Amino acid sequence: MSAADKTLASVANPLVKEVLRLHDKQGRLETGLFLIEGQRELDIAVRHGVEIVQFLYNPEKYSFSVNLGQNFAEKIKVSGKVLERISYRGDTEGFVAVAKARQKDLRGFNLPDNPLIVVLDKLEKPGNIGAILRTAAAAGVDAVLLSDAVGDLYNPNLIRASLGTIFSLPVFTVSANEVLNWLNLHKIKTIIASPYAKKTHFAYDFSAPAALIIGSEADGVSEIWTKNAADSVLIPMSGAVDSLNASVSAAVLIYEALRQRRN
Repeated sequence: MSAADKTLASVANPLVKEVLRLHDKQGRLETGLFLIEGQRELDIAVRHGVEIVQFLYNPEKYSFSVNLGQNFAEKIKVSGKVLERISYRGDTEGFVAVAKARQKDLRGFNLPDNPLIVVLDKLEKPGNIGAILRTAAAAGVDAVLLSDAVGDLYNPNLIRASLGTIFSLPVFTVSANEVLNWLNLHKIKTIIASPYAKKTHFAYDFSAPAALIIGSEADGVSEIWTKNAADSVLIPMSGAVDSLNASVSAAVLIYEALRQRRN
């Protein structure tokens, strides 16, 4: 039997241990690699030039055609037991792909004429970040900036929540000071949602270049943004609720800005 026909069947194999390292943030940071699971996520990643290093699959469970692009190292058959061991998601689609993280430099990003930017201020929950990326991609946001990010951009839960849009959107991880300086340099107005704002988001004019600053529902936006933001808007609420989930707040502001710009 040729090497290509062999099936990796032992969970004690060193390759299995290497893949398991990528379940954790530290392993991803140290290796510059991360995992992709899910056919939709893989397709979007390949279409947008993400390099696939290894494609580990179980022939009994993987039933899709796969295009791994021009630059990938190897396909590796694995047993069902090994696949279950290396999979981060419980409902894996029969494969785990190991991909190379891309380093993106905000200074090299080409802005359109009238940009709409979303800044996520110290957001930590992968599900929230992923959901915002999905909304941003659907609405045609030009870029998403993770300001003083607590979490990890390639967390498997974030990739899953974003439905792979993390690979199609310009997403940058930078410090708050860098973000603020870059926005000021390009004359992009910074706008935060605040319960103390005088204008509702319905009455605010989002037609000019704008950056929507989204903080966590627990802590709101950081002091650097409350002190330096050009403006603030109020998302009206009634009853006992005085705050929204970060991903919901982002969606409300993004789509109001989109509505105005389309009109």
